[in-house]
Amino acid sequence: GSVTQPQENGGGGQGTSYGKRGGGVLRLIADTIDLQGTAAIRADGTSTSGNDHPGAGGSVWITADAITGTGVIEASGGHADWDPGAGGGGAIAIEYGVMDPAIGAGLRSIGGNNANNSSKADDDENATIPMYLSQSLHRHRHR
Repeated sequence: GSVTQPQENGGGGQGTSYGKRGGGVLRLIADTIDLQGTAAIRADGTSTSGNDHPGAGGSVWITADAITGTGVIEASGGHADWDPGAGGGGAIAIEYGVMDPAIGAGLRSIGGNNANNSSKADDDENATIPMYLSQSLHRHRHR
């Protein structure tokens, strides 16, 4: 998949009986995106309980002149409370003119937690979590 233009769903959790859904795909083109308070854009994998297997994060691709507020943009893996492991993080790509620092601080694309052994899906030293930010005052929109 593309790091600069992600368009992939997060993988579902392993198994037919216990697998949970991966995160979806979000493509958003706007003049202004205003995420105030607890507002969020999410493509998270589904978390689980018991023997269920969580899903991986999906993808978020945003093109906007301005992204304002204090909200969250996230494509994280689902959490597990048992030993099957947690879902891996997804991908985020943002092309923007101006972005509030709080939005930048609220970007998350992380692996889920595994409560049984306190590990994360992305603890592996070879794991990569794609996140692409591009600021351009004179950009051409992709439609």
